[in-house]
Amino acid sequence: MGALTGYARSSYGHQICLLPGGGTYVCSGSSSETQDLTLKNNAQVSTDPNGFDVDTTAVGGSGGNAISITGDGAISYTDANMFPLTATDTALYVQSNGDDGATPGSVTVNTNGALTGGDYGIFAVNVGSGALDITANGNVEGTTENGIYARNEVSGADLSVTTGVGTKVIGDDRAFTPGTSARAR
Repeated sequence: MGALTGYARSSYGHQICLLPGGGTYVCSGSSSETQDLTLKNNAQVSTDPNGFDVDTTAVGGSGGNAISITGDGAISYTDANMFPLTATDTALYVQSNGDDGATPGSVTVNTNGALTGGDYGIFAVNVGSGALDITANGNVEGTTENGIYARNEVSGADLSVTTGVGTKVIGDDRAFTPGTSARAR
């Protein structure tokens, strides 16, 4: 029996957040599979203005999170294009696992898209010495948990969550009033 050569498949069959030769992952297209960007140090992720959406709740979808971004250092997700993320678990999961050498661990989320998760809309954790900053100008919903969950594990590190006027944050615990910001140290 001959060996199969020249075939490789990622653990998620339809990865649409790719690193096209630069330092920023670009998410483009449509998928029902979790976009897995775990253990990507200093990951910068943005959306392509020509279209992007993930819905893991769709028939045949992977379930789980819509996007998972983790790694050491500065981790960021930017969507200025109002693209939706829908997930069985968490729409947008972002975590800095700690500092990456001289680069402080930090989390930055700036999104205008509607984020809906069965558990959380946004789940963001920073274990590094830098800040955690979330700006959500689109509706964020966590059906069984929180619309936005943010935790900075280093004492004295800044944590900021800002929502736009008219933005709805829906979940089991509503921590933020639309159109306001919250800061903690």
